[in-house]
Amino acid sequence: MRVGYGRSCITPPLGTPCALGLEDRLVAVLDDLYVRTVYIETDEERLLLAAADLIGLYPEDTSEFLRCMAEAAGLRPDQVVLHATHTHQTGNSRWDVARLLEPYGLAEEFSSPVFRDLVVEGLAKAAAEAAGSRRPCEMAYCEAIVSGIASNRRVPTGDGDKVTFRSSRPPAELREKPEGWIDPTLRMVLFRSKDDGTLVGLANYSCHPSVAGGDEGPYATGDFPGAGLALAEERLGGARLLHLTGPCGEINPGKYVTSESLAAKDRRKDVWLLGARYADAILRAVSSATGWHDPTDLVVAWACPLELTVSPTLPEEEQLRRELEAAVEDYLQGGGARAAHGPIRRALYRYGRRLHIVGGRLQTTAAAARLGDVVFTFMPSEVFLQTGEELRQELAVRRPDLKLVNVSHCFDHNPSYIVPPEAFAQGGYEPTATSLAPEAYGELNDAMDGLLRQVEA
Repeated sequence: MRVGYGRSCITPPLGTPCALGLEDRLVAVLDDLYVRTVYIETDEERLLLAAADLIGLYPEDTSEFLRCMAEAAGLRPDQVVLHATHTHQTGNSRWDVARLLEPYGLAEEFSSPVFRDLVVEGLAKAAAEAAGSRRPCEMAYCEAIVSGIASNRRVPTGDGDKVTFRSSRPPAELREKPEGWIDPTLRMVLFRSKDDGTLVGLANYSCHPSVAGGDEGPYATGDFPGAGLALAEERLGGARLLHLTGPCGEINPGKYVTSESLAAKDRRKDVWLLGARYADAILRAVSSATGWHDPTDLVVAWACPLELTVSPTLPEEEQLRRELEAAVEDYLQGGGARAAHGPIRRALYRYGRRLHIVGGRLQTTAAAARLGDVVFTFMPSEVFLQTGEELRQELAVRRPDLKLVNVSHCFDHNPSYIVPPEAFAQGGYEPTATSLAPEAYGELNDAMDGLLRQVEA
């Protein structure tokens, strides 16, 4: 087995439209944004894992990004997995629907083509660096418990099964509520060079990277994962790490932020406070690593397309076009007020989903891979923690010898939240934000279980 690592900075220039787009512009960089890549090669197969500090990825762009990285690394596109860390403080990456605003002259106000070019360049550079730096390695799997970062944002109200929403920077009374059901485990796959002992590591943890705010404020930061990787790399001396966000549709750091402040200094303080906790967990995991070995088998399987049933309440394309037109008119008449861009975003996002629906089913992408005794799932969009736990339980029955690393926000953010059926009755934010029907949850689980069966044999 040979492994290489690459990294490229993709911090956009000040003034770039942030994740909300339009008048929401980058005013300060709390820490840099990156593309990080790990190249893995055995005698039979090759795979490039890429993690970009973006809030999401979308099909038209992802197709180009995969081709770009594959060409740079000497691979096929089906040998590349692209993941968004889902940091909320980054440039707007909805270039796919920005074109719908071209008739109104708002496309580049919404999503910057300059930032897109920077991302493409960064992806290619990091892919080439990872492939070019590959060297013989051995592998180990390790874990550690993370404390003081994740909390469940679906907080019971005391009214039956109903829940309320705990945002990423909630008021004090919601920060005092219990952290709820989370997965506190950091899962790591480590690669150690046979030449000089240098470490490359994949770190997987299930929590929204939104310490700096789920409101997508005008700041750039890799959030607690970026800070945690930087601190851990410094303390490990020469190690190179990549973060993979796990299933966290209902998990965020809302309990553990220290204030409701919108000020950059307070957000930076929380990012590095929780980042230090993440770094501590990484160091504990690395120090516990044993069982180093050299796996020879790398297997990859794809579900493309993966089809998910759409809610019958999602309007048809023509109605969505009229909704967008009306929202843009209100926005322009209001002089571009921040309060008026919400309807534009909602219309755009629903419009974008509608364009990828065939026969009432949204077309998306997923994959799975096995490297020795470690299995990965690569799922689209905002997956609930429950999905990952159900897959882990199913795999443990068949193959208790395998370790499972679940990764969300891969390839495509169009599906938005993929919500367990019971959550629709409980209420809260996520069921109102999705355009998928309740049965989509089971469809995703069945598809991922099928991919696991393909690679685990």
